[in-house]
Amino acid sequence: MRLRSTLPATAAALLVATLAVPAQAMADTPASPTPSDTSSATATPTDSPTPTPTDTATSASPAPAPVVSTVTPVDLPTGRVLQVAASSVAGVDHLTATFSEDGGTTTAGTAGGFTLISGTVNNGVWQSGVIQLPDYVTYTDSVQAFDSAQTASTAVTGTMDYYKKPVFDPSTTITPSNLAFGSETVTASGKLDTWDPASGLQTNVPYHSGTYNEPINLLDANNQELGFGWDLGGSDGSFSITYKPAPGSFTSKVVTLQAVDPHGNVTGPSAAVNEGSLTQTRIVLDHSSTTTIANANIVVSGTVQYLDSTTQTWKPAADQAYMFNTGGYWNHGSTTDASGRFSFNLQTSQVGTWQVATDSGSYNWDQWLASSVANFSVTSVTQVVSLNLSSPSIDEYSDLTFQYSANSTNNQIGGGKVYVLESPDGRTGWKNLGYIPTGAVSYKQVAAWVDNPHGYWRLWYPGAPGYEAAYSNVIHTFRYSTLITGAKPSTTWAYKGQVIRFSGGLWDRGYGAWGPMRSTRVYLFFRPYRSNTWYYEASSWTNSGGYFNLYGRAETGGTWEVAWFTGNSPWFVDAYGPGTYVHA
Repeated sequence: MRLRSTLPATAAALLVATLAVPAQAMADTPASPTPSDTSSATATPTDSPTPTPTDTATSASPAPAPVVSTVTPVDLPTGRVLQVAASSVAGVDHLTATFSEDGGTTTAGTAGGFTLISGTVNNGVWQSGVIQLPDYVTYTDSVQAFDSAQTASTAVTGTMDYYKKPVFDPSTTITPSNLAFGSETVTASGKLDTWDPASGLQTNVPYHSGTYNEPINLLDANNQELGFGWDLGGSDGSFSITYKPAPGSFTSKVVTLQAVDPHGNVTGPSAAVNEGSLTQTRIVLDHSSTTTIANANIVVSGTVQYLDSTTQTWKPAADQAYMFNTGGYWNHGSTTDASGRFSFNLQTSQVGTWQVATDSGSYNWDQWLASSVANFSVTSVTQVVSLNLSSPSIDEYSDLTFQYSANSTNNQIGGGKVYVLESPDGRTGWKNLGYIPTGAVSYKQVAAWVDNPHGYWRLWYPGAPGYEAAYSNVIHTFRYSTLITGAKPSTTWAYKGQVIRFSGGLWDRGYGAWGPMRSTRVYLFFRPYRSNTWYYEASSWTNSGGYFNLYGRAETGGTWEVAWFTGNSPWFVDAYGPGTYVHA
């Protein structure tokens, strides 16, 4: 395609000098013909008169055809024109320009109204009127120059894009001129007007290329894309592009708008944007230290502030990321509220110092704010002991078995004693059955005889310096309690062979009162003096009132005792009367 220009009208005069072409040298005039002999013989003189010299005139050579050297489309505020540089020895009389679509032979339109805008008719630049063509396409053009003899130049042909194009409206702005906290986003906004080759600039017509909104770039001095946007496709073609650079990456840059158009990108206004310094911050804690119970919830709170460079006062930094260090690692992801406030929970079993810091690596931390840090200390920790009972069971001998565990937040049990408590109902009447020695974390099984097989038990730690008191959960078992009353010998001094009577009652109790155990077999046992062996002596059945009588013969001195056994039943415990020594 030939050299074309998109210079504004004000630059048209400058274009003249550029397009001026030296005039073509005048054609040489042919030399007079050289006389030549018409006969080889010597002429015989005659009496004929000498001819008159001017009887026959010699014709002059024709002027050379005009020459078109350049054809340049120029876009003016009023529309598209052609500027043609042409020369002619005889002088250019007029020019013609025709346009056809797709290289065809049918003329789609012409450009007329050529006027000389610089130079002379022998060597000058002519400008057409605004070109009016039927379609917005690429045309094949043909330009010729004619002299006064209507001698035509060789046609200069080429192609010309005939499309509407975007123009940045004068209201377009790029702000701010200086980047700093609170003014840290480059914003380019304005609207795209339409320039029509047939009618020129139309400020009230928003530009669209085809059916799509127009893409717009924000470029740096190296034509690297900083931001990207579209005109909004509304009634005015408005657009807004934002670019938020990181501090240190945008020192004194020149940014330029560019409309990306299918028929050629259009450069818009430029602006210099300078980078300021970071704004100072600080963290003000509500409390900088505390004492606590191990692993209890500690609320650490405060305010993140920044120093206003204008008023030199501290102001809350809203919606800014902060982080805190708990247990050797940083917790991220939190932001201050609209008042710059923050709070987080801390649990620890150790004294120490923790840090709260602005999270400068977070997307939610404003990169134009300087980082800051504050320290929070826990000066004293009371350790917590936890006790647990599980897997309780009780056998026919009223031996209770359970598993227990004792833990603490520092793996020690200050004082070294954990007590076993018993209650008849799990709520009241707790009594101390004894203690389990422990000085550290432990998990053990304990078995012990209890007098209430359907009782409730729990562990109790009374506490120690630096340790809190603690109770375990409550466990429960159920077997009926049994009881033998009476069952003493009729005499404790007997002669050898004397029959001794043992009278008494057999009772049981669940959660209510004691009741008689009817029609139940009881046994009498004897253990001779200095013997460890019990011998069965007799048995009997209780009556309807639960009473019984047993008889034994005293052959030697020893201990007598009445007993009842639950056997295979899981619901009762064995019962024993008093062991009584009888002399014989």
